[in-house]
Amino acid sequence: ADPASITVIHHLLVTSRFSRFLFIGSCRDEEMGQNHPIWNMIASVQSLGAHATTIKLQLFDKETVNRAISDMLSLSPRLTWPLSDIVYHKTKGNPMFFSRLMVSLSKEGLLNFSLSRRRWVWDEEKIQSRKIPDDVAIFLTNAIGQLSSEVQAALCTLSCFGASADISAVKILEDDLGLKLQNSLDAAVADGFLDKLNGKYQFCHDRVQETAYKMLSMEDRASRHSRYGLALCRYTLKNINDDAMLFTAVDQVNRGGPHIVSGSDHGSLLAYLNLRAGKKAMDMSDFASALAFFDHGILFLDENHWHDNYNLSLELFDNAVKCTYAIGDHQRLNKFSEQVLSFARSFNDKLTVIYHAVSALCDASSLDEAIEKGVWVLSMLGEDLFQPSSRSETLALIEKTRCLVQGYPEDLLLNYNLMTDSSKIMAMKFLSRLEISLVMGRRGVIPIVTSKMVELSLVHGLTPMSAIGFAYFGSMLASIGHVNEGYRYVKLAKDLVHRFSSKEVAGEVIAIATQTIGYVEPMQTTLEFHMQGHKTALEAGDIRSASLNFNLYCNYLFWCGGNMVNVKTKCEEACLFMKQHKMLAFLLNLRPLLSTIVKLIDKEETPSPFGFDGPVEDVLISSNPSA
Repeated sequence: ADPASITVIHHLLVTSRFSRFLFIGSCRDEEMGQNHPIWNMIASVQSLGAHATTIKLQLFDKETVNRAISDMLSLSPRLTWPLSDIVYHKTKGNPMFFSRLMVSLSKEGLLNFSLSRRRWVWDEEKIQSRKIPDDVAIFLTNAIGQLSSEVQAALCTLSCFGASADISAVKILEDDLGLKLQNSLDAAVADGFLDKLNGKYQFCHDRVQETAYKMLSMEDRASRHSRYGLALCRYTLKNINDDAMLFTAVDQVNRGGPHIVSGSDHGSLLAYLNLRAGKKAMDMSDFASALAFFDHGILFLDENHWHDNYNLSLELFDNAVKCTYAIGDHQRLNKFSEQVLSFARSFNDKLTVIYHAVSALCDASSLDEAIEKGVWVLSMLGEDLFQPSSRSETLALIEKTRCLVQGYPEDLLLNYNLMTDSSKIMAMKFLSRLEISLVMGRRGVIPIVTSKMVELSLVHGLTPMSAIGFAYFGSMLASIGHVNEGYRYVKLAKDLVHRFSSKEVAGEVIAIATQTIGYVEPMQTTLEFHMQGHKTALEAGDIRSASLNFNLYCNYLFWCGGNMVNVKTKCEEACLFMKQHKMLAFLLNLRPLLSTIVKLIDKEETPSPFGFDGPVEDVLISSNPSA
């Protein structure tokens, strides 16, 4: 209560004309110390003859909780024991917490009345895993100080792992560091501070974890993270297939910081473990977490790492570049690329960062520069592109490639030899990057690049990028009237994606192939394909192909006669996605469609359909000066 309220209560009790006046108040012990103004007020009115009675409410025991739930649900106490046991564990028998929890369980659908069974039913597993209410968390955080020193120490150890930790990790710490944890943690489970579910110890509420963690000094936290991380790292080196433990171990080491490094070999080992964790995260399409691992791995390297640990350094920086491109952080991409371009020992070692730098230029709509760099790299790899001087020469090149491919049955192409020449493989990657750049720019050059990709695949063998070449080849044939023949080659391209199980190329192949498929199969089938392509490209970190598929999906949805409001909503979602990932070219390409839909729905001019203030070009180009 605030001082003004206490003064009013004091005045009513002391100066009231009535001889009988009942005033009832309630409070929590932990919120009102002995010097709180309310106690001074009570002492004052007692000295003037007023009578004050203090009633301390006791906590419910398990029997009482079960009887209350039994009466509440009109069920036998024998049937409500499983539920009451969970409720008691989460509320510690506090009457207010008990009532609030029961109401919230009903609202959340975890406790409901079954008409078929004619009784109340509940989901024990979900109730058990549910976080406790904030009030209970406050109650428990204040009670941590009353626990034994052993239990407090165990909670502090567990808090270093966040909201939960695997029981297997706790056992490793016991074995490697000689800690006594499980008995104390089990005691904390019994007292309601922790839950023991699905092979984990987990805090019942974030506030409890935060309170335990704050009991440690900053220096002690860093020391503990390092010790625990190194103990788990020793385990992961012996058990290389335990990915979950690898992530936990490396995260702890990284929280401890690079000051724990005791020598260059030690630092190299920790950098290598971060590299492993980062590559695993990339396999799971978690590029942000992967980049964090690569960042920490670089921090653990010594000053002379490019000389002493060249291969490890190159792999860390190459993968960091891939992740920065996947999440659209082109500024950091340039920062990592500068290191590789400065210290790489050969042109081939620079190709990965150059490839992603060219991709970033495409995304920023610097198409001319991207194409120029791509052509330069191809010439360095010994692949000069033929430049037709007229449309007739271009058609002759297409016909020459067509005759070349017709000599190979589809079954033979699908099971053709693999490409082994590393320079040719890299050339195929740069050619594929040029393809999607040319789609948004110089379409007349596409036949040159496509023919080169098909030629390299037939002469030197297949690579996942060959699927892109055949997709564009089929699309090119369809565009000049050979629809059925083009349809066969785009189907071949999709089959090659399955052969290689390559997410890296799947998004682009689906985007290009589906446009040709739409000429043969019902147009409605393209919608599912493009959404699949969007999702697959996102999983691979291929934002460009994800944007292309989203763009094409919106266009096909419009031409399939979709509900205009739904089409407008999808277009706005696509524009927001492209804005977030700075895909200027695709965003501008979608603008006419969205403007048309807006005018069809609303006769009056509406604010910017992209949700921007001012012209879309001004907004985007201001954030992409190079565009």
